[in-house]
Amino acid sequence: MTGLVKAPPLEAVSAKVLTSELEETGTFSCSNPMLEQLHRNIRWTMRGNFIDIPTDCPQRDERLGWTGDAQVFLPAASGLADVEAFFRKWQLDLADEQREDGSVPDYVPSYGSDSEADAAWGDAMCVIPTELYLRYGDPEMLSEWLPRMVAFCDHLARRVDADGLRRGGNAFHGDWLALDHPAPDDPAGAPASPGSIGHTPAPLIQTAFLAYSCRLAARAAAQVGDATVVRTMQSRVDAATDALRGSYFAADGRLRTGVPETQTGYVLALAFDVLPAEARAAALERLVALIEGNDGLLNTGFVGTSYLLQTLDRFGRTDLAYSLLEEERFPSWGYSIANGATTIWERWNGWLAGVGPSDPNMNSYNHYAFGSVAAFLHERVCGLRPLEPGYRVAEVAPKPGGTLTHASYRYNSIVGPWLSAWRVSGPGYAYHITVPPGATARCRLPLGAASGLVEDGVRLEEVTGVSNPRRPSDAIAFELASGEYRFQPAQG
Repeated sequence: MTGLVKAPPLEAVSAKVLTSELEETGTFSCSNPMLEQLHRNIRWTMRGNFIDIPTDCPQRDERLGWTGDAQVFLPAASGLADVEAFFRKWQLDLADEQREDGSVPDYVPSYGSDSEADAAWGDAMCVIPTELYLRYGDPEMLSEWLPRMVAFCDHLARRVDADGLRRGGNAFHGDWLALDHPAPDDPAGAPASPGSIGHTPAPLIQTAFLAYSCRLAARAAAQVGDATVVRTMQSRVDAATDALRGSYFAADGRLRTGVPETQTGYVLALAFDVLPAEARAAALERLVALIEGNDGLLNTGFVGTSYLLQTLDRFGRTDLAYSLLEEERFPSWGYSIANGATTIWERWNGWLAGVGPSDPNMNSYNHYAFGSVAAFLHERVCGLRPLEPGYRVAEVAPKPGGTLTHASYRYNSIVGPWLSAWRVSGPGYAYHITVPPGATARCRLPLGAASGLVEDGVRLEEVTGVSNPRRPSDAIAFELASGEYRFQPAQG
């Protein structure tokens, strides 16, 4: 507000929230106030940007449906609200914009742009329908969309060079706004330019996403029973994987000498199963070393960040994932909150203490891409994620850690309400789980130092609704029928 001689009282100003009307379906709470604020910030950022199309930001002269932002955020968005109709509508826009050669523009609607979407952006063609099918279970989704997925993957295959690597197109995105390539005169670690693509080689990212999109197309084809497409797409996955290993990764899983060694390079190799099983431990070791060598901080951009915490957890470093999640130093989610953020920043260095705002020509404080971390809160911290379309079968495998003493996630799926909640209790953990009617939970619950779990004094193995109990490592695994359950740690 300008032109006032003195600050008006609060009651002199009112605000109206403009957003597409989406039913709230997911709520999260935990013992860390910063993480609860982070979840609120992500929700508000979604509200500000989900207005008919998923825009990147609502406050500057873009307000465009960037494909990369949308696809990395969809798993988080679907855990917050019922976004099925919203994204199905945007899919129609995406279909309208797909060109005869199978390519798509950077943002949809394109408003006349002739740009070609790069890796992690155009791949929305395969990621969006896959995620919508998994989250909402529409049996027609994949059969309707498979021809467009195939056309897009065919286009990618035509971009492959003689060495098997995908190149060309609009490669300016890279690992957008990564901090692994700082300007030499910038001690604060700002990106080398307002449009920094990070230091991970563009063909590495492009070829990794080629393999990923083709793998998703192969899965869709298998679901609809098209064996020919399955074979074609799987052969492309194999070829892309071989090319990445030959050009970028040594046999032991490390990035080759002369290739920039980045957190994102290793994250993609692990997340997309680029490396053979025997090489993954070394790649994980180098990823951890890069984080620890960066004072325990991430420096990933839009691409790497969306897979970072899940990948660390998947390969056994949940402790480090929690450390990054709860961090409040720059760069981190907590840093923005400690400095007053109520929505998600576009850039880790959108504002720096002692420096001030980043470049105003490309700096948003309401930009949901880094809000993809909400999926980690829902699916790893609280452990609820779909195993079969529409949450008819879901995993309940919470990962207690960090400073947390309790966490809870409620989700109203298309088959009914789920709840996965845990809290520290004596030698172990207490769990509150709700499974909707007709659904099944596959549970893997850490025991801590407890010998087992009980409900109302009855051993878990004897509780009605529990089946196939087993003891992997320091947890207990079993299937759970519909109902509400409250498990306590057994004593002795």
